[in-house]
Amino acid sequence: MVRSMFVVVGLLAVLILAGACSDPADWEPRGTVKWLQWVETEDEEAAIRTARMTCSVVNVGRVDLATMDLALTVKTDKEDYHFQFRAELNLPPGKSAYQTVELKFRSQEERGSLEGLKVDSQSFR
Repeated sequence: MVRSMFVVVGLLAVLILAGACSDPADWEPRGTVKWLQWVETEDEEAAIRTARMTCSVVNVGRVDLATMDLALTVKTDKEDYHFQFRAELNLPPGKSAYQTVELKFRSQEERGSLEGLKVDSQSFR
């Protein structure tokens, strides 16, 4: 009798814990990224052109966002660039932050724009 009571209590505890964690929104980090600005600068002495892309990151989940990882593709008028970007955020739920990503072009004559920016993948932790 006592043994079956422990089994029932144990099963009940497992079911309660499983039900409490069943919705990923309760524990999964979630964020949104919106690209806001593209600025290109030129270092004539070094013959380098740099694009700075600024985005807004919003924590739309219920837990803090510690980091954001983005895999990006940037298409310019001369070639495509594929690269990854990681930002340390420490962003509480409901809050937002700005992040700037830099990309140095291979050619000083190259030009790009936000229209050529594509997020291949994004993840939050």
